[in-house]
Amino acid sequence: MKCERGMSCRMDVRRWLAWGAVTVLLAVWSLPAGAVGDLLEELPPELVEHIRANRPPEPDQEGVMNAFYQYLYPYDLEEEPDTWREIEHVGQIEQPGAPRSRTSVEEALADVDILFDLLKYGYAGYQMFGGDEAFGEAKKALKEDLAQESEPISAQTLGSCIREYLDFVQDGHFAVDGKTTLVRSTYLTTRDYEVRPVEEELVLYEVAGEEKRLGTLLTINHQDPQAYLKPSLNEEAEFVYRLGTQKEEPLERIELVVESVDGQTELEVPLRPGDPDYTRQPGPLYTLDEETGIPVAACRALFAFEDAGPYSAFREEDIDTFLDDAAALGEEPCLILDLRSNRGGMTGYAYQWLSRFVREYVAPAGAPWGVLYSPGPRRGDLEDRSPWAHLVTTTARRLHTRVRWGSQSGAPIGAGGSSPASPGERNPRPRGWGISDYKPLGRMVNDTVLVVLIDQYIGSAGERFVAALRDMENVVIMGYPTAGVCTTGSPVIIALPNSGLPVTLPTSVIMEPDLELREGKGFAPDFWVEPSRAVETAVQFLHRYFDCGE
Repeated sequence: MKCERGMSCRMDVRRWLAWGAVTVLLAVWSLPAGAVGDLLEELPPELVEHIRANRPPEPDQEGVMNAFYQYLYPYDLEEEPDTWREIEHVGQIEQPGAPRSRTSVEEALADVDILFDLLKYGYAGYQMFGGDEAFGEAKKALKEDLAQESEPISAQTLGSCIREYLDFVQDGHFAVDGKTTLVRSTYLTTRDYEVRPVEEELVLYEVAGEEKRLGTLLTINHQDPQAYLKPSLNEEAEFVYRLGTQKEEPLERIELVVESVDGQTELEVPLRPGDPDYTRQPGPLYTLDEETGIPVAACRALFAFEDAGPYSAFREEDIDTFLDDAAALGEEPCLILDLRSNRGGMTGYAYQWLSRFVREYVAPAGAPWGVLYSPGPRRGDLEDRSPWAHLVTTTARRLHTRVRWGSQSGAPIGAGGSSPASPGERNPRPRGWGISDYKPLGRMVNDTVLVVLIDQYIGSAGERFVAALRDMENVVIMGYPTAGVCTTGSPVIIALPNSGLPVTLPTSVIMEPDLELREGKGFAPDFWVEPSRAVETAVQFLHRYFDCGE
């Protein structure tokens, strides 16, 4: 079995996505970045500059939604097949039983037909990753490849082949046989050097062993150094730059040109994955501790499942305590919110915590599942902080109602499709979607200096939490970029009827108002600090600049 076409197709789709992102950015940016908060304005100017640069400006509302519609497939619901009837197992957390060890070629081909019907009508990222053209080409090539087989196909081989032909789907929530097609980037850096701004120059220091000033940094890889400079903090919480970049490859070599009293010299520096010994932080779900008088609230997940294997440490009572503590924490002058390794879960918990913390209602991103699928129109007073859409095709609704009510027929469902376009609307809402009433709501007012810690293990609803915190005053974010599993959500897990192969299908799209595709890249910190020393750096930062703690 060949399964060799994936890479070229993935690159073609990435070029389309890159062009679309540029078009979107030109369409929505209309205002400068907003204020970071009165308390942070007291920081040294170089710190304020980098915090502000990492906050999105408030975009033009109409421009955002018109651009957002480009990512949603315009359905002809009259043509939707009833393939969903072939699916017996539907879940959201639990995987189905083990797939069959081997499947005949004819059964595998039938499963492929079913899968691509479900992708078109039950997968929210269908248009985002190429629509009919990309998925049609993949289906054709996959079936041609499978048809060449003369022996039954193992489940492992079938899953691997499907992923290979769908490797252009760069979505961390989409999975086949429990494995995603997403290619994640890695933060590559070095601890041997740091760059310090001195007056109007960038001065390179070697800091491995005895500190040594090497001279003024002129270029990196024959271009302006800024592309490879990440704002950071040293052990004393002083501002420095780290040499670094995000790449899919595990090693990058950069060439530096440095000028000193002896003239110009060239220096080759290898960049490797940062903080290599750091691992995912374990449970429990929530703890509240103190570091030298500064409260440290750590939240590792936004869901609780008793006796759920690896998640057994995440208890319902911990979620309740996390929410109950928010109001009191909002009265503190300083707080460290440790979200490192937050696995995600229910975004609603994040917005409940935010509402209690700032002592006023914080509008969420996305409507509750029950509101969306309840018969009748959506309540008019629900406003969303981010562009958001959920599939309301028959396929998506039937799969979701099976999860919720555990029946083959599902609960009663209201009429499908989106609201019709108003007269003169230039870009009518695509049919087959429940779409948010997005409205720029401004920065959340907050008078606590809040340091948020992030890492590469934060995903899904955990990243939505980070996204919301970026929209709050007086927040500083430290650590490494999040996982980049944040563009789609509300997944269902189905088992293909012949092979039993599990497939995870996200049914919603949630994006930031800048509409940047962050899959595999995540949300960047304000200051790129090794996660393993993030708590210590945050404490030193609050001591140094805000006189917090003992």
